[in-house]
Amino acid sequence: MIREASEQDIPHLKQLFKVCFGDTDAFLNLFFTEYFPNTTCMVAIRDERIVSMLFLCPAKMVADEYRRLIYYVYACGTLPEYRRKGIMEQLLQVGHAFAKQQDAWGLILVPAGEDLASYYLRLGFSPFSHTVKEKMTPIAFDEEIEILKPCELSLKQITYIRNRQFKGEYQVAWSQKHIAFTIAMLEQQGGGCLGLQWKNGRKDYVIYDKKKSELIVRETSVEENILPWLTPLLCKHFDVGSVKYIVPAKEGDIFSMIKPVDPFEIPDDILPYFNLEMA
Repeated sequence: MIREASEQDIPHLKQLFKVCFGDTDAFLNLFFTEYFPNTTCMVAIRDERIVSMLFLCPAKMVADEYRRLIYYVYACGTLPEYRRKGIMEQLLQVGHAFAKQQDAWGLILVPAGEDLASYYLRLGFSPFSHTVKEKMTPIAFDEEIEILKPCELSLKQITYIRNRQFKGEYQVAWSQKHIAFTIAMLEQQGGGCLGLQWKNGRKDYVIYDKKKSELIVRETSVEENILPWLTPLLCKHFDVGSVKYIVPAKEGDIFSMIKPVDPFEIPDDILPYFNLEMA
């Protein structure tokens, strides 16, 4: 049996998270307190218990100048002893039918590796967006830092800047609630969001992971051609020798995959964009 989960299922869902993904109590408390009410969770019941789950997280995508609902599929997990029985495939089918009922574009997800990308291809998903990793080291400090300074940004400002930057065709937009949760999740892991102010008054942001001496920029509103001017400030601010940027690209690593309700083609001159996945 497959059904929607409720608040009464949270203890069982937390246990499934721990078995499948090894998440901490701190993260699970954050997720189920701040984000779970915003999702639709589908669960599979076998032997009178929850054995598999996925979460449908609402976002918006613009295509043909029409802003429409799309569901990000998160935390697809099945107990080890119930895997390879087609249960997740059934959950995804139910999720896709739910998206159709809600007049959504369909489902979008981020595969955790090539094996899962191949699995989702077999289930009707296709590549949506790609990324490349660009590692940069500072070639100078003083001049660049003079034109760019860290600054405080409110959540409302971050959301406004993101909507300003990522508003094109086939770019996925998030609610302020999702952006807040993503930043809080990264802060638990040593990352977060840094506000930036240029000498001309423009404000931008960097959403990042920081693991030991490595800084990984997951998303920034700074244009790609300006990243060399941003790198010296980030290296000095975070005391690192280089910065790795995850940059959208036409070709590269598959970042996200989509299964639309109705087939559509993305024009060649459009660069699809999806980010702020919950990892």
